[in-house]
Amino acid sequence: MLFGPFFSLPRRFSIVCLAIGSILSNASAQEGWNITRVGQIAYWEDAECVAVSGNYAYVGGGYYGHLHVLDVSDPQAPIETGHCALEDYVLDVAAAGNYAYVAAHDIGLVVVDVSNPVEPIEVGACTVGFYSRSVAVWGNYAYVGSYDWLHVVDVSNPAAPVATDSCQTSWSVQTVAVSGNYAYTGDYYELQVLEVSDPANIAAMGYCSVLGGVNDLAISGDYAYTVGDWGLRIVDVSDPANPMEVGHHVLVSSAQGIALWGDYAYVALGWDGLAILDVSDPQAPTLVEYLSTDNATSGVAVSGGYAFLLHSNDPGFSIWSLAVPTTPEILGGYASPGLTRSVAVWADWAFVANSTGMQVLDVSNPAAPQQVAFCEVEYIYSPVVAVTGSYAYLFGYGGLFIFDVSNPTDPDSVGNCGLSDGYALDMAVSGDYCYIAGGDWSGDVVTVVDVGNPTQPEYIGSTSMPGEASGLAVAGNYAYVATSAYGLRILDVSNPDSLIEVGYCYTPDVARDVAVAGEYAYVAEYLDGLCVIDVSDPTAPTLVGHCDLDAMAGAITVAGQHAFVAIGDSGLAVVNVADPTAPDLVGWHDTPGDAQGLAVAGNYAYVAEGSFFSIYDCSAAVPVEPPQRSDFPTSFALLPPFPNPFNPSTVLSFQLPMAGYVKLEVFDINGRNVGARRASPLPEKGARGAPLQAWYPAGTHRVPFNGSDLPSGIYLAKLTAGNYSAVQKLVLLK
Repeated sequence: MLFGPFFSLPRRFSIVCLAIGSILSNASAQEGWNITRVGQIAYWEDAECVAVSGNYAYVGGGYYGHLHVLDVSDPQAPIETGHCALEDYVLDVAAAGNYAYVAAHDIGLVVVDVSNPVEPIEVGACTVGFYSRSVAVWGNYAYVGSYDWLHVVDVSNPAAPVATDSCQTSWSVQTVAVSGNYAYTGDYYELQVLEVSDPANIAAMGYCSVLGGVNDLAISGDYAYTVGDWGLRIVDVSDPANPMEVGHHVLVSSAQGIALWGDYAYVALGWDGLAILDVSDPQAPTLVEYLSTDNATSGVAVSGGYAFLLHSNDPGFSIWSLAVPTTPEILGGYASPGLTRSVAVWADWAFVANSTGMQVLDVSNPAAPQQVAFCEVEYIYSPVVAVTGSYAYLFGYGGLFIFDVSNPTDPDSVGNCGLSDGYALDMAVSGDYCYIAGGDWSGDVVTVVDVGNPTQPEYIGSTSMPGEASGLAVAGNYAYVATSAYGLRILDVSNPDSLIEVGYCYTPDVARDVAVAGEYAYVAEYLDGLCVIDVSDPTAPTLVGHCDLDAMAGAITVAGQHAFVAIGDSGLAVVNVADPTAPDLVGWHDTPGDAQGLAVAGNYAYVAEGSFFSIYDCSAAVPVEPPQRSDFPTSFALLPPFPNPFNPSTVLSFQLPMAGYVKLEVFDINGRNVGARRASPLPEKGARGAPLQAWYPAGTHRVPFNGSDLPSGIYLAKLTAGNYSAVQKLVLLK
């Protein structure tokens, strides 16, 4: 095994839970079981392309396959109205009528119905070739550039687009434009003209070499305006068979996009902003101005007297008035808050930590979460948020930030504690103290900050952990820390100035997160699902239950008799833990993003999924009772111990078809009786002792065995019940 002191563990403990993997095999038929997604917000991980039609802008999310729809009827306050998650990279988009046409890397052309801007829906697709990079629409046809081909697709029926013809080009098509009977493609070296008057029989007409290549192009009249590494190049296309460059202007940096408005060309220049050129004389284009922008400008579109500048580094766009074409004036913009990792819920409000700060959402209507406030913080490497009372605690770059959220629509920054060398993976607030699991310059630590006075939080100290402190929960005088390959560590925090480790329990795999309820700690394991640990004696925690989720478990929280587990790109799982020794999977839902953080309130789970924040109704899973198990097995059995190998504790389980006296003994390989921790029908808490005969009713019974004072080695557990006896091998590895 890659992590921890174990080799491979048999996943046999009482009844093994239903694996997520078996459900995922039917993913094409259903998104989930006993869980329903009711609300969602999509975040921009990238901004690759933009198209504008009427009062709406359509922004493609590049690598992560999102199409975002924004209402730009008020240029000073654009609003995202909806999004559509596609299954491939969105590299270009065109809009016409009620449809958006997307060039999707491997799929080809995807058609999205945007007649309802709140809920755009994919309605059709046409596979045309690898690396579909660009798209243009003219009449009933879409023209898709993919690698070194131009494909024509009939979209008269958007639900069933059909390819009609294709024509090979000289190089990989970077951009395509259509005007009248001609299509124009740009690649790394040239502009090519193709006749498309008969969409079923397109033909190459002519080409013109372009210094610096063609990253984007626009057509106006008899001219094609191309931009690339050597600025603006203007090509006369009045004779399609013999296109010829007639004018150019070298710019300060490589040009990424171009849009035309009247006599002016607007050129996106990345970090150099926007170039405005007078092209009234195509043979002598003249630079009017370089316009500086706060963020790198990767694309530009013009519609209705406004320029829409696409920004990819902090995904979003800005809107500029072209009332005076030579001096655009910024009116407004839209910026996505960044990727989500952590979420906390208080009353009707969700507090979402992302890479740029903390977003406050009104979730009183779970189907329509709405942002009501945003608290910006300098770039956050690993954002974590916790909420207690009327305060929100956000760990970001530079330390711990505290906000008064008594009025969630207007949060007030009240204090911060500089921890510039540290990062957080989890955080919990208990009483006057904030406990932060993560690391600093010295390694993996749990850090304590006194937040008794929120306006003046004070660093108390840090305690080193043996492994990455990725999950943390605090209950009473103890902090429970998930420490990767070193399992669960329990710290006495009764004196926050001096945290002391009092107990530990290795887990089968990599411990990622932990939640505590009553006498049990619930640990999310990276590849081994959910482990349940009895922590009634913090000095001797014992593994008692396990549910194999067959997925990468991460964040976990427990509410009532259920554990909610974020399982990465496999989604959200709900596990019934009414019987901690036999947890059962009772619900699951796929998530479009990577489920990393979650919070639970009532029957709803709120999940931070990187590029999404989603709300799930778990009411169908929560009331599910544990499956009825037989209390009267049909035969005697001594079950394989779990875990095995172990350090220092394992559980011995046996089945009795009838009540009777039972003797359970453990021997070393020399035959010496080393005893077993005894248990009556209701297991008592105590140290390992001499084997005694005890009366047990019919059923399945579990007896913890603690080998903390035994050396590593092979041991034999022997069960004697009447005339029945059986032996199981145990391996203690320290």
